[in-house]
Amino acid sequence: MRATTGFASACCVALFGVAASSLSAAVDAETQVLAKDLNAARTPGKIAAVIWTVRTDHCTLQVVFPNAGRIAQAMRDDPKLKQQRPSVQVWLLKADGSLIAPTQRAEPKKGIRQPYGVEMLFAFPLSADKEAVAAAIRVDDAFYIEPLSSLSHEHD
Repeated sequence: MRATTGFASACCVALFGVAASSLSAAVDAETQVLAKDLNAARTPGKIAAVIWTVRTDHCTLQVVFPNAGRIAQAMRDDPKLKQQRPSVQVWLLKADGSLIAPTQRAEPKKGIRQPYGVEMLFAFPLSADKEAVAAAIRVDDAFYIEPLSSLSHEHD
């Protein structure tokens, strides 16, 4: 009897695990995030990546900072570079020249491996996916312009 109970319990656990992973996959499939890597603002020792994303209810520009090792390498390559988190500002530009300002900005927490934090996140209304034609990114005193196209139209 004990062996049967153990076997039945093992089957229930296995079935529950399969059901849970199927549920997780269904949730992930419904929560689609479209993303594009923007290269213009990548700056050694300051900006590791800029990622444009379209989510279910908003768009984001994620400005990813380099880790401590990449910062140290950039400082060896450029002795004038100071270890200081860069000042970052972003805007989206419409075809008529007007701006789409961020609706939210999230600042990162700093740590030993991430002295500048992991990333800054700028949120924009969902309509920005269709309205924005370019992203303007300011890193300290340098300006970068990156053309954008609708990510949701690329996947229709």
